[in-house]
Amino acid sequence: MVGYFALLDREDGTMILTHLYLRSDRRGEGLGRRVMEFVRREAVSTRAPAIGPGVELEDYVMRKAVDGH
Repeated sequence: MVGYFALLDREDGTMILTHLYLRSDRRGEGLGRRVMEFVRREAVSTRAPAIGPGVELEDYVMRKAVDGH
């Protein structure tokens, strides 16, 4: 795994890019550009009117007990 990104659709159809992280040792390889090309293709295929930044993000901290501990 070299990075992470997340997309979501807002009610008005705008596609929101909420995260885009790349490992620092893999930067400069064009991976971010490839992600943005993928996001653009997804927006076109879903007929999203725009791609927006992820300013509507909600984070949750989750915890699950592990049996035996």
